[in-house]
Amino acid sequence: MNCINENIKKILTIVEPDAYLADLYKICLRKVQTGSLVVILTCQKFDISRLSPIKEMRISKEQMKSLIVIYYKSIDEITQKLLDLHEWSLLPALVVVDLAGALASTMHLKTISLCAASFWDYLHSIVIQRENRCKNITFTLPVYGIFIVRKEKEYFNELHLEMLRSLYFYRDVVVESILDIEDFLGSEI
Repeated sequence: MNCINENIKKILTIVEPDAYLADLYKICLRKVQTGSLVVILTCQKFDISRLSPIKEMRISKEQMKSLIVIYYKSIDEITQKLLDLHEWSLLPALVVVDLAGALASTMHLKTISLCAASFWDYLHSIVIQRENRCKNITFTLPVYGIFIVRKEKEYFNELHLEMLRSLYFYRDVVVESILDIEDFLGSEI
């Protein structure tokens, strides 16, 4: 079932593997600064203290607790983790799935498609749980999802990317740079 919920805002991002992490974490920290819960699922470790604007942002230790980073070793692990998160009582405002750091040999269309389906399903479950918790409220805030991949000549090429887009991101934004995410979301994030 692939029905559209207007409270789910997904962005498919195609990146160069080494050039996006700092900007991704800046976007996530801005969201944390507004009091929102952010979950990042990634295989790449990043020292957040190296970010130059972190001191300027004046994010408290309490606010930093709203940034949850979950590391994984394979795309299959992230797919399973997304399924496990359905039972989570915490409902993030932003979910980031970062597949760009995955081993090239694991970047198969079937594996990535399964992960994208789990990602979409998890975002949908967040919206449903929010609606169930707030039955008296007529307006619910959207859930944002950023799905990050990289093109691989051998394993995940342009044709595969187009197929992924048509299956799971056909009404969503596709960007070629992390910085374009902020342009798209503007003041929402």
